[in-house]
Amino acid sequence: MSQGQPPMREVAQRAFAREFNAATYTFREDDDERAPIYALLPTGAKANHVFIVGKLTKTEDAGNDNEYWQEQIVDPMGTVFVYAGQYQPEAASMLRETEPPAFVAVVGKPRVPTKPTTELSTFHSALSIWPSSTPTLLIDG
Repeated sequence: MSQGQPPMREVAQRAFAREFNAATYTFREDDDERAPIYALLPTGAKANHVFIVGKLTKTEDAGNDNEYWQEQIVDPMGTVFVYAGQYQPEAASMLRETEPPAFVAVVGKPRVPTKPTTELSTFHSALSIWPSSTPTLLIDG
């Protein structure tokens, strides 16, 4: 990459819910604080972005002062949770406007918590996705 050029986004790894939820290890390939964080999938693939397709079964605004949308996506292998807030305004807008059930495709960054959560809600998953772009509505209802 030459000076002044924006970094190229890596290709998203396609993952089913069970595979994505089994990824519990994250790493960086160098010590630069801006280096991408990868999730290690059970297949051995490293994923800075993941691509998930499934049925949107639940959306909920869990924000107190700001919108903070939680989305539950189900595929034949399990459930994946997607979160979008003020830093993903297009994704949050799509989640606000889409009524479940609907089939969606999401590309986003995997998030593995680095510290244990003490307060768990019924709509919580340890592993989640933060959309990199607006989720795509494939089939409405």
